[in-house]
Amino acid sequence: MSSNKFKSIEDLTILEANNELKKLIKDIKYYDDMYYNKNKSLISDAEYDKLRLRLNEIENKYPILKSNNSIANKIGSPVNCNKFLQVEHSTPMLSLANTFNKEDVYKFIEKAKKYLKSKDETFDYCFEQKIDGVSLSIIYNNGKLYKASTRGDGYIGEDVTNNVLQIKDIPQYIGDINGELEVRGEIYMPISTFNKLNNKYINKCNNILLNNDLFINSKKEKFSTTRNAASGSLRQLDPLITASRNLRFFAYYISSNNNILTPKTQIEVLELLKKLKFNVCDYEHGNSIEQFIDYCNRIQEIRRDLDYEIDGTVLKINSLEIQNKLGFVGRNPRHSVAYKFPAVKVVTSIKDIEVNVGRTGKLTPVAILLPVNIQGSIISKVTLHNFNEIINKKLAIGDEIIIEKSGDVIPKIVCINNKKNNNPIHIPSNCPYCGTELVKMDNYIDIFCPNHYSCPEQVVRYIIYFASKQCFDIEGLGSKQVNELYNMSLIESPIDIFKLENNQDINILLNKDGWGDVSVKNLLIAINRSKEITLSKFITALGINDIGGTIAIDIANYYKTIDNFINTNQKELLNIKKLGEKRINTILHFINNAININFIKELKKYIKIV
Repeated sequence: MSSNKFKSIEDLTILEANNELKKLIKDIKYYDDMYYNKNKSLISDAEYDKLRLRLNEIENKYPILKSNNSIANKIGSPVNCNKFLQVEHSTPMLSLANTFNKEDVYKFIEKAKKYLKSKDETFDYCFEQKIDGVSLSIIYNNGKLYKASTRGDGYIGEDVTNNVLQIKDIPQYIGDINGELEVRGEIYMPISTFNKLNNKYINKCNNILLNNDLFINSKKEKFSTTRNAASGSLRQLDPLITASRNLRFFAYYISSNNNILTPKTQIEVLELLKKLKFNVCDYEHGNSIEQFIDYCNRIQEIRRDLDYEIDGTVLKINSLEIQNKLGFVGRNPRHSVAYKFPAVKVVTSIKDIEVNVGRTGKLTPVAILLPVNIQGSIISKVTLHNFNEIINKKLAIGDEIIIEKSGDVIPKIVCINNKKNNNPIHIPSNCPYCGTELVKMDNYIDIFCPNHYSCPEQVVRYIIYFASKQCFDIEGLGSKQVNELYNMSLIESPIDIFKLENNQDINILLNKDGWGDVSVKNLLIAINRSKEITLSKFITALGINDIGGTIAIDIANYYKTIDNFINTNQKELLNIKKLGEKRINTILHFINNAININFIKELKKYIKIV
């Protein structure tokens, strides 16, 4: 969701605001969960910040819509797995507000002065690098490392003590210090280590491919960013894996009930941390915003020479007494703010355009690039999302282009730098994989291959989805098994899954690595168990574009039987509240396709819908 799709705040009715607020909360929770719990960055920091800003704007315009438990005040994401014990933080682990220019920084400081009710207040500051890592809290008891935990949702994190003990940068004993002491900082993975891990992954993939084996949808994925790599490495069940990942730690905060340790400024905090043998990142002392902006510019210049990722700098009011007076608002401290760097841009050229066909048949063009290095990542391809992007940007093979890693995560084409070719990229009229004539549905900018059950590029993806937990839930029929069975011609469509038991060729699996008599027997048991399915899961399993599990439940509750559903019309579909015009057209397009109806009728011979 991008900001240019938003209606002006002034023009929003309370009903529109309420509907948009629900969508924003759902999206933000999803992105938080993926980022903090799944180690995946699906959108850039800038795009995420726009969602947060929009949410705040709506809640400020219509305070009645703001709940006491508003996500605007939430930090991180709740811990949602049971891999580690939960730890409650003594004080919240806050998230810094972001600024993107000098004016934003001035506004932030003016707000601090206003809160203190002193317009003439002058501050001195600590300038620090903003490490793109994973926040960590470490508790020492009488000088000995006692417990370490992740940030989690800011209030409750995960106990990762055993793994933190494997990190050489973190001292296990800090001296004869009575009482409890907490140190906070950022776990990170050096760029050099990150590159070695990914190169090792690529070499492994190449070796597997040379041996004609399959390596599709493996859980051992290449890390996308150093932050994701650090998070995944820190949250390993096996501490030895953490030990092998060369994680590092920068400390920036200390709190103690020992009266001997009494730093009065942030600079003194960092000096104390160094005396206790912690590493701290680059920092400087200053007394003006102009000095801070100069610091930002200098750090941005040397950024590419560092062996760790930073995505900005941090301005902190130096006095800890003033910091305590300012406190925090929502999820952000009033005394510190992040200054985010703009996305890194580089020049490269388009070598070719490939077209991917997804599970639902949607075609996605991908620009194949002359490989280029951006902040330690080799970028060789960029997803173009749809063919309208090619048309709007007037892209052609051979063009010299500018690309950026938006938010240091997702590479994208910004614009053409040098037009080398005036021949436009051809938009296919037929599927490049099966030759079927492509279709464009109303209200969609995308084009689709309708050959849902036979197109080799989408059928494997569809079978994997069909057998997944949210659909038929066939245990033991994951991506690896589906690929093997498809390549052996044992299954060529989802219906073939239910024919396996009577397929004589299945005996080939008995002597194949990874299978054997027990595996085949268990698979057939799982298939037989899956033959009874609820209507909502059956509708989900049809793979209709934009119709997921939640919508499928509403459809099932309304129609009661699959025959009622496939014989529906636009008027009836309008009775289901969550179905907008776009989804209604998608459903009608699906059920008006004879191939889809024949598939359903054939599938019903093998299963029972309850």
